[in-house]
Amino acid sequence: MRDAKTDQAWLAAAGLMLLAAGGCSAAEGSDGAAGGGGTGGGYVPGGGTGGQVAGTGGVAAGTGGTPVQPSPVAPVQSGTRYVFTVGPASMEIDPQVGGRITALSLTGVNLLTGPEVDSINWGSTLWTAPQDDWTWPPVPEIDNAPYTATVSDTLLTLVGPVAPDLGVSVTKEFSADAGTGWFTITYGLTNQSTANRSMAPWEVSRVRPGGLSFFPTGAGSTGDLPVTDIGGTTWFDYTVPTVPRGGHSAVGDGARGWLAHVESNVLIVKSWTDIPVASQTPGEGEVKLYTAPGDDNQMAPYVELEVQGPYASIAPGSTVTWTIRWLITFLPDNVSAVAGSPDLVALVDSLVQ
Repeated sequence: MRDAKTDQAWLAAAGLMLLAAGGCSAAEGSDGAAGGGGTGGGYVPGGGTGGQVAGTGGVAAGTGGTPVQPSPVAPVQSGTRYVFTVGPASMEIDPQVGGRITALSLTGVNLLTGPEVDSINWGSTLWTAPQDDWTWPPVPEIDNAPYTATVSDTLLTLVGPVAPDLGVSVTKEFSADAGTGWFTITYGLTNQSTANRSMAPWEVSRVRPGGLSFFPTGAGSTGDLPVTDIGGTTWFDYTVPTVPRGGHSAVGDGARGWLAHVESNVLIVKSWTDIPVASQTPGEGEVKLYTAPGDDNQMAPYVELEVQGPYASIAPGSTVTWTIRWLITFLPDNVSAVAGSPDLVALVDSLVQ
């Protein structure tokens, strides 16, 4: 059985890493300087020689190296689902359940919740904003009805049915790159009606409770979820005493176009082009964190990591698209998963470049 250290070595040897701030890949660069003054480096995409960072200050190690080259991978069908695999990381999509992302895994451990936690709200799906357009439950043609799947080389395309109440249909395009480690999703909203429709794509991903979620603070956030702003970053550190019973959320404007989440030693990053406040859905926000209702003194069954794309008017017959990227990787040993950690923020900033 492969363990985390084995997979970290595999990643470094294969050169599966991102170009950090001026960094280089293990396969192509050898002049990246690791951070000094400490011990116990861990795998960081985009690090210096060998993809390792030694000690504190080595988050964005490496200068003058050659960027890794794109290396798209093809999805593999397994039953009704399609799986993209990049080293120890994988993304699984099921066209039969709304084109939902059913698993985001590292070394076989899925970080997304499944239907055993909540039969409606599980995995990662797409909705349209504002929610006032459809209230509840989610629109089946968008959220959970079967999509038609086609594969062209390394691109998986899913096309959903028309949602008559909204007058739109959804397409989802998935790809993955072994050269960078990123999974890329492009969502499309097509106006199938005879009148203009205004809406935004809204990606909703459910993870287990107990982790640390954070994003660069933009114009601030609202809501009753206990988040804190430390050093220009909004943090939600999940502990039972800080989250009262019931559903709670924090909605706000982000900055620099990313949202990250840490569970144990695993880091998930979502990256997109930052959305100005003027282009966000009225009354909503670019980023939302939500804890599902749970029992008293118990953790919520899941936490939602939500991102909305630009709010736009879509003419009849027209399509608007929005692209978001996902990365799942190991957290370096020398970077602490604590609220307010500048090294943790610097690490994510280096990864999304």
